[in-house]
Amino acid sequence: MNGVNVSGVAVGTTYGSSGARATVWSEDGESLLPTLGGGESYGMAINSAGNVAGNSTTGDGVAHAFLTMGDSMMDLGTLGGKWSSAYGVNDELDVVGYSMISSGAFRAFYWSSETGMIALPTLGGANSYAFSINKQGSIVGAANTRAGNNQAFLYQNGAMEALGTLGGNSSSAYGINSTGDVVGFAYDAGRRQRAFVWRDGVLFDLNNLVEGLDGWTLDTAYGINDAGQIVGSGTYNGAASAFRLDPVFTSIASPAAASAALAPVPEPSTKVLLLGGPLLLWLRRLLIKPER
Repeated sequence: MNGVNVSGVAVGTTYGSSGARATVWSEDGESLLPTLGGGESYGMAINSAGNVAGNSTTGDGVAHAFLTMGDSMMDLGTLGGKWSSAYGVNDELDVVGYSMISSGAFRAFYWSSETGMIALPTLGGANSYAFSINKQGSIVGAANTRAGNNQAFLYQNGAMEALGTLGGNSSSAYGINSTGDVVGFAYDAGRRQRAFVWRDGVLFDLNNLVEGLDGWTLDTAYGINDAGQIVGSGTYNGAASAFRLDPVFTSIASPAAASAALAPVPEPSTKVLLLGGPLLLWLRRLLIKPER
């Protein structure tokens, strides 16, 4: 499964003898989505109303980004190349993803019914990739720098901002919530892949914000909701596993205390992050562990 909405309806892909088909799972059961005339489709994202975005092969055998509207599937086209795929859709039916362009490079795109498919810039390199969009229209993904490395970006108000790394060469952003918190992964100076959360211009290693990792390493964060819950993947005692992080909020004595604490603060058995304002965000517990 690649996405789930607030009603618990999930989207993903079912693989059968006839190929791959985008699939929706709900209380009513499993529903296979149509294609754009070809044999396969892949479901990548779903919004609150149940509109699904992804990619499907056309009658010509090439894959195009799609958006479902009721029982129909809309071909979103490409940016001039032979391939495109959608990876995010919000409740305003804005869609993001990436497409091949005529040169063969890949460019992140934004699509709406008013604008059609629009190419987003890069960070100086050849390629860019968009993975998520929030209800305000802010977009996150990864783009090539002039040095050729991928770096996580936030695109909003017509400008692309590089979110940086954790000391390594590359990073990628996969999720954004309505308050603008961004999650993804970045490499640190030791070339280790680490899940991150970005807020107010600062990129934080999630491994430094969790009480008692107890054998966990958090490699990648894929999504964050408006409640601050983060989901992703990592390893638990060396075995690959999924995780969910739940935030715990408590009040801070004064705005001055909050503004003075903008970095991880080590404590005897925990690491706590004060992110400003009247609240303390404490990413405290890992709720999903592999069975033994």
